[in-house]
Amino acid sequence: MDKKNTIGYDTSLFPKNFLEQFTLFKLLLKKKRSDESEGKEKTLRAGSSFDFSGYFPYNWGDDLRYVDWNVYARLDQLIVKKFLLPQRLQLLIFLDASASMNIGKPSKFHRACRLAAILGYLGQQNGHSVRFAFLQEEKAHLSPPFFYGQSYDPMLCFLSWQKASGKIFMERLLLFLISNLAKSSIFLCSDLLDAQNSKKIFELIRSKGHDLTLLHLLATEEMMPSFTGKVILRDVETHCKKMLILEKESLKNYQQMLKNFQEQWSFFCHRHGIQYFPFFLDQWTSESLHGLVYKSLSASS
Repeated sequence: MDKKNTIGYDTSLFPKNFLEQFTLFKLLLKKKRSDESEGKEKTLRAGSSFDFSGYFPYNWGDDLRYVDWNVYARLDQLIVKKFLLPQRLQLLIFLDASASMNIGKPSKFHRACRLAAILGYLGQQNGHSVRFAFLQEEKAHLSPPFFYGQSYDPMLCFLSWQKASGKIFMERLLLFLISNLAKSSIFLCSDLLDAQNSKKIFELIRSKGHDLTLLHLLATEEMMPSFTGKVILRDVETHCKKMLILEKESLKNYQQMLKNFQEQWSFFCHRHGIQYFPFFLDQWTSESLHGLVYKSLSASS
């Protein structure tokens, strides 16, 4: 039974002070951003405290506080001072919520929710707006945006309420989610078992200028089955059954097939400028988790 606190999020999924261990990354990412050209993406605004851009003719809607009244007195023209403001990206974190994500102990879905919480926390801390979407069947369960300065409890509640089940029509869902989407940094947490037909959409996402990071979750049970002999395999999404006889040679072929599957994804992502990070559930340690989160967020910053 899930343990719930008074706010409503699952404390077995997100223990007390779970996010605080990633505070160091908040500082590292801020330093990284300031070491690079922080003003890479900037927009003109009337205002102060940012890089001065110049004087521009007044347009309806400009803030009258930044009108240069000395110029107006001399030239009888309304001129405003404008500055370059750093433009923050929207962080979108998509989670595969199909039944195959229930495999593993803890499950791939459990790990995906934790990864999403960490990425969302650090995104908010770095000034980005953050949204989550659970992809399930033909529906995308989309969260409201979460902003810097807000409590993290609503974000953790949203992530706690979702369950993995059924199939997923990833291509259709992603196409819907990126329609009319402003430039964003997108993360997808998935086992990619239903994503083979989505490669064209991944290419489309990149062509529209979005950053894309695939976090490929892999369960030990899938990579290295421990059983041999006569077995009945059941597809957790379609419930179809098939009887097989697993011998040493067939297991070896199966593992090679999965290795090829992972390498194909790695090659595809490298070719199209997509960040790709495979993550094995049995390697879920503090060190590996910290390394994965820092590499993936650094790549998208």
